[in-house]
Amino acid sequence: MTAWAGVNGGATSLLHQDPHTHGVGEGLGRRRRPVKILMRAYAAQDTSSQVLGGCWTPLGAQGTTLSCTMQTLPNDTTVYLRGKAQDSAGAWGGGSLDAAGGWTSWRPINVGATTPEPPVIACPTPYSNDSWAETGPATNLTCTITATGTGWSAPGYIRWSLNGAPETRTKITPSPNATTARVSVTVPKDLGAYEITAKAESRSGLISEEESLRLRLRPVHHGIPGDGPVRAGLGHHDRSRHPGRRGADQHRDQPRAGREVACRRVR
Repeated sequence: MTAWAGVNGGATSLLHQDPHTHGVGEGLGRRRRPVKILMRAYAAQDTSSQVLGGCWTPLGAQGTTLSCTMQTLPNDTTVYLRGKAQDSAGAWGGGSLDAAGGWTSWRPINVGATTPEPPVIACPTPYSNDSWAETGPATNLTCTITATGTGWSAPGYIRWSLNGAPETRTKITPSPNATTARVSVTVPKDLGAYEITAKAESRSGLISEEESLRLRLRPVHHGIPGDGPVRAGLGHHDRSRHPGRRGADQHRDQPRAGREVACRRVR
């Protein structure tokens, strides 16, 4: 008989989510009646230690996998799990609940229930977020994505994408050190618009909100970043036809306080 306790069902997330246990049918003989499993989490690998949580699985056939959900367990700690079976007629493995026999072996579970903070994305100076440049770099840019943390909730993966490509899930070393818990992303030196998106994922499967960094490597006219050249002005007046009005025209063509300056995008 094999059982496992899903301690992550909406209450607590686990670093190890497959606590398989063995021998929970011990003492039930050959009756092969359906069984349910009482799972308990302890503070230490000792029956006299504090019981931190418990749950019952539904009835199921012996030899199948059963699961249940515990209430919230202490975060960033290691708990110790074991279980005992009771069949549909009320008979316990090992003879009774208090009997030493019939319990599974101990299974340590590392609890990580904190959702990671969004990662930090950085590219070399001067290519910061929402930056633009009229000329591209001489070589490809190496940008970094950092996801730091402590305890069992520290990120163990970074999910990232460049310009909407299929997401890449990269394993990192969980650490509070920014030089360790990071991945590198190569941005081409070719002129164009680029966006890096990233999320941090804990080893228990909790995923942060998305972070992004955008930069433009392309010619931009008139010092205004955008998708294309922008022409600004008050319109064109041919002064050669009215030479006597040149001074007035010059005065009129100067923007006055409170006067709108029309902008038109040239495609």
